[in-house]
Amino acid sequence: MPHTSTNAKQNPAVRAFSFLGALADMPRAETLTHLDLSHVQYTDQDHLGMVMSYATLAPLAIICAYGTWLASRRELSVILMGAGQIFNEIINTVLKRAISQARPTGFLGKGYGMPSSHAQFMAFFVVYAVLHLTHFRQNIWKHLLAVGLTLAGITVAYSRVYLGYHTSNQVLAGVAVGVILATLYFTFIRDVVRPSGFCRQVVTHPWAQYVYLRDPTESDPYLLEREYQWHMAQLDARLKRD
Repeated sequence: MPHTSTNAKQNPAVRAFSFLGALADMPRAETLTHLDLSHVQYTDQDHLGMVMSYATLAPLAIICAYGTWLASRRELSVILMGAGQIFNEIINTVLKRAISQARPTGFLGKGYGMPSSHAQFMAFFVVYAVLHLTHFRQNIWKHLLAVGLTLAGITVAYSRVYLGYHTSNQVLAGVAVGVILATLYFTFIRDVVRPSGFCRQVVTHPWAQYVYLRDPTESDPYLLEREYQWHMAQLDARLKRD
């Protein structure tokens, strides 16, 4: 009589649960690492430290905002700004490896610390966004938004020093690089890319038209205001009919 292994006789459900059990085996502590992008530590019972920990996650929220903005508005300006943000991160990585300056502690954060990527990210975002706001004519809200963005950038930069992930010089260097890159990149888009007709070629491409990609910055800077007025007019007309 042929020999049949124990595993072959096992019920499929039993084998499945055995597989899940193997996945659930806890690894050894020395083999674990963490995702530095979202892993933030602060001193226990330090309430300001807790606030700073949330503030230092702002770049993650901004990345999500890029995706949401692009999906909802389909504007080329989002892609251009996002591309600049990626370029900014590449420069930060190159600078960190070239300078090779350690962080203030050996147990907070991974990799080199000069310049601070969080500070550079926020500086680029704030400066580019404020420069982009100059296209809009609602002076009151755009100035308030510019102030709010600046305060947010300062808070994130301060959080990196407060939480011990960077020295003040590393943060200041990140801010300086971010400001310079944002200014140069915005100027390049405004004075070189847009006058060349590149943006028009992009939005008129069949693939761009398929996803309704548009460029109101060039065609109609006040499109959002006109859309609002159109919707309000439609609402008034419907109320009158009812």
